[in-house]
Amino acid sequence: METHKMFRFLKDDSPEEGDDGRELSKVETRAAMEIVVQDLHYQLSEKVPVGEQQFMNSSLKYILVAQLLRSEFLKGDERIRGILDSSSDLIPGVYEGGFKMWECTSDLVKYLESNSDVVINDNTKVLDLGCGSGVLGLYALSRGGLVDFQDY
Repeated sequence: METHKMFRFLKDDSPEEGDDGRELSKVETRAAMEIVVQDLHYQLSEKVPVGEQQFMNSSLKYILVAQLLRSEFLKGDERIRGILDSSSDLIPGVYEGGFKMWECTSDLVKYLESNSDVVINDNTKVLDLGCGSGVLGLYALSRGGLVDFQDY
């Protein structure tokens, strides 16, 4: 009899043991809270160190994480510092919210750019799964693609 592993998102769907037979650790959860955008948030966003990268006719602005970690901007917020300090964006129970970009994103955009006449044309349907900061989907949009962004 052949067994198959199945990907699961929900805690209730997970087995009580890992694939190697060890007991899985419990994930600490926090209560959800609403964050209402206020004028202060716009003022703070002007203080975040930002870089810019050009992809032919497109420009991508991104947060310079290393500089952000050294700045006073995050001082005292251990939740955000923990996300940025981690070498993984797969921290149980934590959504990192697009702070990190997949290492190969710029390589994939360059590949798409060099093959743009074949890969993405007007009305090409694109599903950007696990989009994070959405760079690949934004690139597809800039080329006329019809993009659905989906993330956790």
